Amino acid sequence: MKKIIVVLLTIICLITIGACGAKYNESQFYLIGKVVELKEETMLIEVIDKGNCGVGEGDPIYVSTEKIAGVLANDLTAVTDNYLRIEFDGSIMETSPMRLGEIFKIDITNEKGESIE
Repeated sequence: MKKIIVVLLTIICLITIGACGAKYNESQFYLIGKVVELKEETMLIEVIDKGNCGVGEGDPIYVSTEKIAGVLANDLTAVTDNYLRIEFDGSIMETSPMRLGEIFKIDITNEKGESIE
């Protein structure tokens, strides 16, 4: 009887782990950050809302400016002191400050992550 219970619990655990490991599409990993410093090709942001990824609020992260969407992409100086919603592949490089893996999209938002464009 104990063996059957152990086998059933193992199966339940495997099913649960499999469900947690469901594949995400590319836009499901995101965070919201405030631009702290802007350079020519990168910007330093401070995480305001970690979204569904593994960073902490307040963490500094370097991000490429390449994927900024909309009108502000032509005038990056207008991005400073704004909030950004960054969609990426979920990988985070443990450098100091951290860097995100492949970035799919960057939108200008308010502090709640709602688009303002």
